Amino acid sequence: MSNSTAPAESLLPYSYWTEEALRLGWAHGALLTTYPGDVTMASKAEVEALARGGSARVQR
Repeated sequence: MSNSTAPAESLLPYSYWTEEALRLGWAHGALLTTYPGDVTMASKAEVEALARGGSARVQR
């Protein structure tokens, strides 16, 4: 029996969903820097497009 105190979720194998979450987080963070202030106005579609490898060029 393990003496680990790590939550069960951290013991799950690396998966597609983990990679996807990281990609979406990165994309959202990159888009966040294009808006004034601390509030994001990026749409889900914009975040997903950038995460898929689209351009971060501002198109507003």
